[in-house]
Amino acid sequence: MILLSQTYSLGLVGLSLIISVLASYVALDISLRTIRHTGRWQLIWLGCGAIVMGLGIWAMHFIAMLALDLVVPVTYAWQGTLLSLLLAVVGSLVALPLLLRPSFALGAWLGSGVLMGGAIAGMHYTGMAAMEFPGAISYDWAGVLLSVGIAIAVAWQRCGLPGTCAKLRGQSIDG
Repeated sequence: MILLSQTYSLGLVGLSLIISVLASYVALDISLRTIRHTGRWQLIWLGCGAIVMGLGIWAMHFIAMLALDLVVPVTYAWQGTLLSLLLAVVGSLVALPLLLRPSFALGAWLGSGVLMGGAIAGMHYTGMAAMEFPGAISYDWAGVLLSVGIAIAVAWQRCGLPGTCAKLRGQSIDG
């Protein structure tokens, strides 16, 4: 097996990080607006939050992938790229309601982290599978399992310590 040499654009890596932080903040702010609404408007705010979070996760990932410069031309199949975006949005749509429950529940917090982390890992590996270049990607399955575990742990951390989102529910939310 021949390994390709690679370099990274640190500017794009930094942009990826900034997008991640901003999208997380905006998605949580939008999602917390569900507290002040019921019925259709609650679902609309939740859907908007999930779309922003999913797009933010996806954009961060693909900008970071674009930061990788291989010595061969790389393109992305639109079907796999779109599927990876849908995984991020659907994962957010399923995880956010668990996270925004009126009171803290350990099961909901754990479940939202597993769902969000699983969606992030699925989005990542689907996006990687969408890469088209003269070569093949080879995975170390122990590393894949570790990366899924890290995605879940990061999702738990991003949700804050247990009860953080329940405490945020007490904030004044405009809109």
